[in-house]
Amino acid sequence: MAEETAAEETAVEETAAEETAAEETAAAAPAAVQGFAAVSDSDSADSEPLDLTGAEAAIGKKIKLDDLKVVEGIGPKIAELCENIGITTWAGLADTPVSTLQSMLDEAGPAFTMQNPGTWPEQAGLLATGKWAAFKELTDRLDGGK
Repeated sequence: MAEETAAEETAVEETAAEETAAEETAAAAPAAVQGFAAVSDSDSADSEPLDLTGAEAAIGKKIKLDDLKVVEGIGPKIAELCENIGITTWAGLADTPVSTLQSMLDEAGPAFTMQNPGTWPEQAGLLATGKWAAFKELTDRLDGGK
């Protein structure tokens, strides 16, 4: 019986030690997360947010951040198609191959076959980097995004 009691005491001690270790890890986790967030915050502080008022001055209309409909050739329905395949930002559109965009349009049906996404990533790249004048210059040369 003494062996069973000793074994039970050891098991209780091990369980208590595991619980204490888990509590210490949980207590340390917020500090680690806060430290990570602080690094992220300092990184984002280096890159200034886009000046959308500058966009309004250069483009001639007020726009919303990451509004895909600002891209020449993209309207509400195509913006919805983009969102359905995970493209929700100008940077995301800029990183999308034209072939992927063309496949998206092809799969959407004949109503979208006349659209040409050839310049969409370039336009989106200019928007994502705040190059408003270059965006305006490019879109002034385009006809329906082509």
